[in-house]
Amino acid sequence: MTPNSEAGAPDRSRSVALLVGASIFRDAASGVENPNLKPLPTAANSLDVMEKLLKSDQYGGWPTDRVHVFHNPTSSRDLLIEIDSVLTRHDGEVNDTVLFYYVGHGLLIDGGSQLGMALSGTTASSATHKISSLLPASVREVLARFQYRTTIEILDCCYAGTATNILSSTGDLAKQVDRAAAADAKGHYILTASRHNETALYTLGDNGLTYFTGFLKEVLSEGNREAGRWLTMDDVHDGLVKRFKRISDGHLGRPEPTKASFDLADRFKFARNTAFRGDGTGPDEDETDPGRTSPSPEANPQWSRRAVLTAAASTTLAGVAAFATWTYEERRPPVPGTVQDAGRSSTPSTTPHPSTAGTGGPGTTGSTGGTPSGTPTTTTAAPHHFTQAVPVAGSPLTLGGPQALAATFSRTGRNLLAVSDQNGAVVVWDADDFTQLKQIGSRFSAKGPAYGVYSLAFSPLPGRQILAAGTSGGQILLWDLAGPTTPRLLKEVSSGSGDGCSVAFSTDGSMLASASQQGFVSLWVTGDPDNVYSAGSDITGHDGAVNTAVFSPHPYLVASGGYDDTVRLWDISDPSLPRQLSLIKGADGPVRSLAFSPDGRTLAAGKQSGIVRLYGVTTPSAPKMLDPLPQSQKNWVNALAFNQDSLLACASADGSVQLYDLTDPVHPREIQRDLAAFQDQASSVAFTADGRGLAAGCVNSTIDLWRLS
Repeated sequence: MTPNSEAGAPDRSRSVALLVGASIFRDAASGVENPNLKPLPTAANSLDVMEKLLKSDQYGGWPTDRVHVFHNPTSSRDLLIEIDSVLTRHDGEVNDTVLFYYVGHGLLIDGGSQLGMALSGTTASSATHKISSLLPASVREVLARFQYRTTIEILDCCYAGTATNILSSTGDLAKQVDRAAAADAKGHYILTASRHNETALYTLGDNGLTYFTGFLKEVLSEGNREAGRWLTMDDVHDGLVKRFKRISDGHLGRPEPTKASFDLADRFKFARNTAFRGDGTGPDEDETDPGRTSPSPEANPQWSRRAVLTAAASTTLAGVAAFATWTYEERRPPVPGTVQDAGRSSTPSTTPHPSTAGTGGPGTTGSTGGTPSGTPTTTTAAPHHFTQAVPVAGSPLTLGGPQALAATFSRTGRNLLAVSDQNGAVVVWDADDFTQLKQIGSRFSAKGPAYGVYSLAFSPLPGRQILAAGTSGGQILLWDLAGPTTPRLLKEVSSGSGDGCSVAFSTDGSMLASASQQGFVSLWVTGDPDNVYSAGSDITGHDGAVNTAVFSPHPYLVASGGYDDTVRLWDISDPSLPRQLSLIKGADGPVRSLAFSPDGRTLAAGKQSGIVRLYGVTTPSAPKMLDPLPQSQKNWVNALAFNQDSLLACASADGSVQLYDLTDPVHPREIQRDLAAFQDQASSVAFTADGRGLAAGCVNSTIDLWRLS
């Protein structure tokens, strides 16, 4: 008996599925392989698995002629025309459900405000991504012509959560509510592989899958003994979230599936529940049936569609206003033994690989080294229990100029180490082989010897290697290091200060913060590095110089610290109108450095007195002071850096570098004291993208390197 013949089963014959995948990328303008979008054989595999899952009588039960696959389309215009043609052909036969699935590279469009789904012909230049990639809004515009009762979107790519922001303004909201209320519709459900500021995971190998689709396959094959006869969209979402928690408990290292649900779409029957026992121990299937059997209003009161949409949208809009009371979701600790250490990789080692509906499953992710990708493998693996830092052979590196002031490692693509000096020069090393770093090209000058480079930061934007530099003259420079031997200056902007400034990127690379000695923080829109501009009003409030400003892993939270002995937390959900959430007044002297833990719950502040203060910032409007680190430095704490395993490195003006484990910030653990004993100030500290390498710069122009073990 097939699913469609069962009582209460959804009628797939009146539904249509549109599956889009992009795995090979050639610049439409030049016809050559796109250098910024890595081929994704896992996307092709995942597309095939999704098709089989939907068509399988064991799972989805969709008729073959109702599932349409578009593999490697080159043009968004042609694809939309083809989709419209398919839906027109089915018009009159299909009015129940339309399902849209995409797998491939996700791109940030319009400074990170929109998602672009890369196609085979998407251009290499980010300036034309908007017209050469597929936009969710464009797909929805086509689907809206046919007024399906239920719309399901499943997006498996980086930054997919950006697509859940479909209620962008009050005007748009009113139109959507009116249109939805007038139609016989049962809702809209969006399920994404990652939040709007997160990259997605994929696996290497000819049979590899994306983690999202691989885990989706597992959810369906294993079923849910607590669910009804059919798995609803919410059942699928919850199953995915549980499986992603196996990978890592670090906020930056584990993408989190997100959802947006309107009206009754959360109860849409997605697939047969293979674990349903039918013995009365689980919920009855009709409890999850979106309207096909109608319980009495008294037993199960329902809001009208207009009321549901209006309330959902009001909640969305109110979320920004209520930011001050926002808290991080509680997370369970990782399951011991579920993730194995495999070099630069994340591997759910005990994850069962379903054998039906295709081959492969979540496996070993590839290195970020040499992976300029719109869907890069994440650099965060499972939490490791490091016990020591071992000096690297050939360390220290010699800068060749006066005073190494700043050091930073690239976050995506080729592994690079950039170090700057007091004379305004920047030197770049190839760090792919961390045991034998090689200098790339010659020293290049930011602004000449009159301007030292006080601060460096690599953008985490996929497919680009953008280096930002803050100079002693207040200039901010953005360099494109796609060809490290011939760095290209993209942009120079003034921070508005004649003194030095520090720079830091947001976790998705869409914004840059610059802290000024003149007492303010500026925000810059950097989602398109070729078109950088001010986000609006400066962040003001400090009484005196602002030494540092950093982004939380949460995209709308910035922390700043200054000579006025305060740490301030800012809501920048509207970058043009930043709002102070809290002020932390200390008694330990000026704040020299700040760093957020990878889960965003802890903020470390390095003081001029040598103390490192810790604050719990789960609720940014009400931060809690924790005990300071047990072994404080003897002098200024010039730099702080976390890796994704919550290790904190501290560089001090007394020449020391300390290493702590802050997995439990209430009980920090000292790993290694006096890791370095420089004869002069330790000026900077930085972890490699995989979190296993550490560099510290000294004003005597040397850079020491360690491998964590």
